[in-house]
Amino acid sequence: MTEAKSTKTTDKPVFWVVVIAITIILGLIQFDIISVPSGNEVVKMQVYMSGEPADITAVAEKIELVEAAACSGSEVGIEIVKKAVISMLRLKADEVDGDAIVDASFSFTPHESINSNCLYPVSAVGMAVALQD
Repeated sequence: MTEAKSTKTTDKPVFWVVVIAITIILGLIQFDIISVPSGNEVVKMQVYMSGEPADITAVAEKIELVEAAACSGSEVGIEIVKKAVISMLRLKADEVDGDAIVDASFSFTPHESINSNCLYPVSAVGMAVALQD
């Protein structure tokens, strides 16, 4: 009689080596021994909305009009998308060496940078400015 060979994956040593290696790597990431860049920079920059009173340092220079847009999947998600769009504005203002964004406003009409089938478009525009020291 011949013995039947085991065909279960868990009986193979290679399987266990891979499982242990993945576990070690995930543990190193979890405890910040290995850091993985997320690409989502957080830019700390003041955004002053249009029509709202603001205690702002004097503006030294208007740099560039910046705009950003995104699509919300539902009416409930608009508030979250507004925060994301403001973050996108901050990144764009940072790219042009702005210190703050003034006269920012939202629009909920279709925008050229998002799909025309978007049911709940959210866009924002503002002026990136350099502030006096």
